[in-house]
Amino acid sequence: MKKVSLFAVFAAAAAFITAIILMPDAASGGAAKGLTICGEVIIPSLFPLTVMAGFLLLSGAADALSPLIGHMFGRLLRLPDKACVCIILSFISGYPVGGTMVRRLYDSGDIGRDAAERMLAYSVNAGPAMIILVVGKGLFGSTRAGALLYAVHIAASLIIGAALALFEPMPAARTRRQNVNIGMADAFVTSVCDACTAMLNICGTVVLFSCISAIATELIGSRACYFTAALEVTNGCIALAPLGMPIVSALLGFGGLSVICQVLTVTRGLISLPRMLICRICHGALSFLLCSAAMPLLRESVLAVSTGTATSSYAWSFSPQASCAMMLFGGVTLFYCTFRRKGFTLRSEI
Repeated sequence: MKKVSLFAVFAAAAAFITAIILMPDAASGGAAKGLTICGEVIIPSLFPLTVMAGFLLLSGAADALSPLIGHMFGRLLRLPDKACVCIILSFISGYPVGGTMVRRLYDSGDIGRDAAERMLAYSVNAGPAMIILVVGKGLFGSTRAGALLYAVHIAASLIIGAALALFEPMPAARTRRQNVNIGMADAFVTSVCDACTAMLNICGTVVLFSCISAIATELIGSRACYFTAALEVTNGCIALAPLGMPIVSALLGFGGLSVICQVLTVTRGLISLPRMLICRICHGALSFLLCSAAMPLLRESVLAVSTGTATSSYAWSFSPQASCAMMLFGGVTLFYCTFRRKGFTLRSEI
């Protein structure tokens, strides 16, 4: 069985390499489109949030809200207070940011592996900017439709979290592996360095799947939109918008294979691919059911106003130049942090 799996992987990789050789224009065009998405959407929207989420955890600032949020969600999700803060942050950030925070909590010893796997089942969520503005306003011409989609998205996450925690005991106090409440300056520098690494991993995944989508479109034609919808969520929402809000809600819950790979990259082995796939499929199916049930609450006619002209950068008024500037800033900080960890200093000694 293992040999069959390895042969299938080899065949898929060989087919992809052959397609790149035979269709270089499509492959390079897809990669260029992926780089554009990274520069105009991924980095401007996720990089600042990733830095701030890491800073809140490392500096200990998140501890200030931990008792309040833990009192509200701790018993429902069977998680420690600090982990509940990360769940709330995942609701307002973006798909891979939740996985980054879960990995940080696990590395610091705040949660065990079982709790980390449970959190990854429902802490991978699209941000309100994407759902309300890009999908709701940009595709369906209604912010109310976007608000409904966002409410359904979060409700599905909480239902999955409560279901997984149904038979779990309340977590006991844990001994941390390291003292993560470091100084503010060190917490900020470390957060920027970690965010730069996460952005490189995420952008690499986006470019790869954009290349695959372009090759599939070249081979299959317009029918490839349904295949590529399962690969990348933004273009998938644009392609599936004419099918209605419940279908788009399901795709937002699933996230696409690109998002799944991004989460697997930043979590570094905390959850297996089959389990992650099952979690995302359950989130998509539950989102579809909840959205179908909630559609009568939307007291207005909603139509797909755009099926190919909507741009994923609608919700963020950042430019590629700003993205490059942020990455340059992160690179300088990473350079400084590397020298500092090796014992060098940039200050003059008198």
